[in-house]
Amino acid sequence: MIEGNYSANYYRKATHSIKVDYNVSEVVLGDGIFPIREKSVWRKILGTKKGKNTVDLELEEHVFVDDDYTRFFNHLGDEVDFGFNYDSKIIENYPDRILQEKEHTVKRPRLTEQEVIKKFESCIKRPKEKKIRDLDEKVTIRKVTEIYVPIFEARLVGPKSKVDLLRIDASRNKLL
Repeated sequence: MIEGNYSANYYRKATHSIKVDYNVSEVVLGDGIFPIREKSVWRKILGTKKGKNTVDLELEEHVFVDDDYTRFFNHLGDEVDFGFNYDSKIIENYPDRILQEKEHTVKRPRLTEQEVIKKFESCIKRPKEKKIRDLDEKVTIRKVTEIYVPIFEARLVGPKSKVDLLRIDASRNKLL
């Protein structure tokens, strides 16, 4: 389990449409002059004065993002949906001792902590938007925790020597 925060601060180009009265031909905002959007062929044919004109304002937005994330990865490094509510009742008091006693049956993670952090960062970073500038992003890792879940495995041998694994989640009594 890895918990962290993603924050970003940047500018992006955007177009906002506003409705103005039918008799407005352009909007002046600061140093910019924004003409009305061309009317459709049908509105020109009908020639109604009722209705609104539309003006497209091309602006730049200042965007702030600040989100907290928790992600779970299995021992292979794949992101998984962790279906447990973990609290002090289900947490082992002496996990190191239990792990040492069961060393031969415990599957250790294949990824190092740094590799998990890189995977986490790639999961939570926003895809690059087009037309952005001055991107300042930061990923803060709060906690990395190894969680061991008891899973029973049975090797099943069927007809024609077909071998399959049966995995049972011992905590939830579910087949995996």
